Amino acid sequence: MKRLFAGTLAALMLMAAPATAGQGGQPGGGGKGHNAMKKAHHGKRLGGRLAEKAGWPGPRHVLAAARHLRLSRQQYAALQDICDTVQKRTRAMEAALADARADLRGALDSHRLTPGQLRHLVDRMHAIEADIQYLHLWAHTQTPRILSPRQIQAYHRLKAAHGGRAPGRGGRHGKGRHG
Repeated sequence: MKRLFAGTLAALMLMAAPATAGQGGQPGGGGKGHNAMKKAHHGKRLGGRLAEKAGWPGPRHVLAAARHLRLSRQQYAALQDICDTVQKRTRAMEAALADARADLRGALDSHRLTPGQLRHLVDRMHAIEADIQYLHLWAHTQTPRILSPRQIQAYHRLKAAHGGRAPGRGGRHGKGRHG
């Protein structure tokens, strides 16, 4: 299980790296990066909702229900590693998305934008958004590989007892964290 996780994690990090390579900046609480982060957060929520509805539990939700599911220390650590990786990569991608949006805004403000430049800037922005959504969906697809079939059944029973919402977070993804 650890070998599968490590290999998948390494492949994911390599795939996500080109989308954010050479991008600077940090997400802030407001200003021009704020809207990009809101958009990125929407992509995370959408991916998480789709995965949860299809029966793929999110690692944060499983961690929140760790006692009920009787997670082992190894399972807890593996799920926490997924969450930490997603959070770290998402922050980098959100910064890259803010930069991409700022570049598009600057190009539009210059009034010297060619159709080819516009296509490139829009494609760059949407590729980063797709990478963010992929990363969050990936996290959901890794979670069942760590759990036993009995734990997955218990998770779904717990979710049903919470009115169809994922346990631990009221069915919502945490701020800046994967749920």
